[in-house]
Amino acid sequence: MKPRPASFAFQQATPTLNKSTYAAGAEPPWRRYAVLALVWAVSLAYVWALLDRGWVPHDEGALADSAIRVLQGQLPHRDFDEIYSGGLSYLNALAFGVWGERLVSMRYMAYVAFACWVPIVFYLASRLTTALAAGMVTLVAVAWSYPNYTAAMPSWYNLYLATASIAALYRYVETNRTRWVAAAGLLAGLSCLIKIIGLYLVAGTLFFFVLYEQSLTRKSAGGVGLGWYGAAIVGGCVAFVAGLIAVIGVKLGWPEFVQFVLPGGAVAGCVILRELRMRHPNPRDRLQRIGPLLAAYGAGLLVPVALFLAFFAVHGAAGDLISGVLVKPFRRLVFASKGPPPLGAMLPAVALACVLAGAHGLSRRGGRMAAVALGAVFTCLLAAGHVRGVGELGFLSLDQGLPIAVILTLVLAYRSELPRRAAAMLWVLTPVLAVSTLVQFPLSNPTYYTFIAPIEVLAIAAAISLRPVGREITWVVLAFYLAYPVAWMTPELLRDRHSAGLTHEAEIAPLLPGRADLRIGETRDEYENLVRLIRAHARGRFIYATADCPEFYFLSGYRNPTRTLFDFFDDPRGRTARILKALDGDGVTVVVINSLPYFSGPVPEPLAVALARKFPADSTIGHFTVRWR
Repeated sequence: MKPRPASFAFQQATPTLNKSTYAAGAEPPWRRYAVLALVWAVSLAYVWALLDRGWVPHDEGALADSAIRVLQGQLPHRDFDEIYSGGLSYLNALAFGVWGERLVSMRYMAYVAFACWVPIVFYLASRLTTALAAGMVTLVAVAWSYPNYTAAMPSWYNLYLATASIAALYRYVETNRTRWVAAAGLLAGLSCLIKIIGLYLVAGTLFFFVLYEQSLTRKSAGGVGLGWYGAAIVGGCVAFVAGLIAVIGVKLGWPEFVQFVLPGGAVAGCVILRELRMRHPNPRDRLQRIGPLLAAYGAGLLVPVALFLAFFAVHGAAGDLISGVLVKPFRRLVFASKGPPPLGAMLPAVALACVLAGAHGLSRRGGRMAAVALGAVFTCLLAAGHVRGVGELGFLSLDQGLPIAVILTLVLAYRSELPRRAAAMLWVLTPVLAVSTLVQFPLSNPTYYTFIAPIEVLAIAAAISLRPVGREITWVVLAFYLAYPVAWMTPELLRDRHSAGLTHEAEIAPLLPGRADLRIGETRDEYENLVRLIRAHARGRFIYATADCPEFYFLSGYRNPTRTLFDFFDDPRGRTARILKALDGDGVTVVVINSLPYFSGPVPEPLAVALARKFPADSTIGHFTVRWR
């Protein structure tokens, strides 16, 4: 029986972000626990204050209607067009069972997950630096994430599970215990059950395994031929990049290439370069080294996925699950898409990268002078946050800097190798970050960046640990990137939520207490009047709402007679006749028509004409028309 390959012994206690007197490993444990407790309390209090504020009506409606259907015994994908993998609908159904059937209940469940996530971020940061700096990094990661949109969206759970999986992989590097690899696979499997983008985490992890195995193999200046193992690695990387290009497809322009193809391509290129520069031992030895990792990870990954698939198979819906998860989401590429900003938007990120790179190696006096100058610039940016074109610079410096962060961290990790803690962290973080840039495809808007921002924050922290830029500059940067989202980004994103209307505190009031319990702004009266109108004319258990306005089912307490939540998922063939038959069969007396749907476009004319004929009475409030008979 061959012994397991030895893990790396870290060459130093811990590099530090701020060159503090104490290295993280030398600090007394009470200090780390005290900082964690403080950071945890601040994070929970900050998010709690924002938890019920603002909404995107169709998001809340789709999540709630799916959960209600699960409680009614319906099966996602088989009985209704589940818009994600299905696991989230069961989790939200559990939230309704615990806290009642209110929109805010789903946020309570997401809040619990957030509370579990904060210590994981602190753990990762604390492996790089002192407790105090790790606490600051954690607060920055928090400020750039969940507070900006507190709905129980699946991508938040994907973020939390990805961070926990990264932590498990890092523990494997520290301990060489494969149970941590299995745990990472289990977390990735759960992520896939929430939303299929969990596969991005899987792809990034596979890159890490290859990079880790390469680091365990002796290097030399030249190679002696790839062999079948090396050829398979190179071929797999080429196929991965080709797959990225194929997924982007006709939407591929220079902004899409830089934001979505270049990061993953950079990781693949790094793997190929390392492979070509290696002295290649027996391929079987390399396979025996990476094989146990793949087996442990695959076993952990398959446990939740297999159980979920078996559950659907028992109910005769395995085919519906596979189609709903792997086929129907591609319709988003047509209807739910928005390209990234032009390449010029990357200039703030380039400037930040130049500042951090140039600050390395400065004298103590030079570092202090640079910190003062940088602090003055950041102060001006904070003061001018309300000015259009200036206020966005802080956001763009990180959002559009993802490709730059990936490339720079790859360069630093390539030079440092795994025996250093920060380098090990980068080898885990960077591949996941690179592939996760696809979270913003095909819909590139600020909210989607916040779903992956903490991973970039941790990667930048690891990079600074490897290439220190001076204590003063580091703290100035951390202070700005904590203050900026709190002062400008979070309020603006909340205000930008559709119908949130958070301009003045006096406008905010609870929506439908006991049913929604969310605090929104100027459209609160509009929605409450619409719900009263629906309830005044609806008979039976069903109403029909189109297009892309599933919130009315949950808010009014009536059921959906169709399987559709967002109209673009519906089969257009024979759709009008199918809908009219469903309305007649369920005795629908009220329909709601949305004239400004976010994704699907206006109601097709044949259906609109038929609905007007069948439901002749009408009343319009805002961009919604309620028709009844």
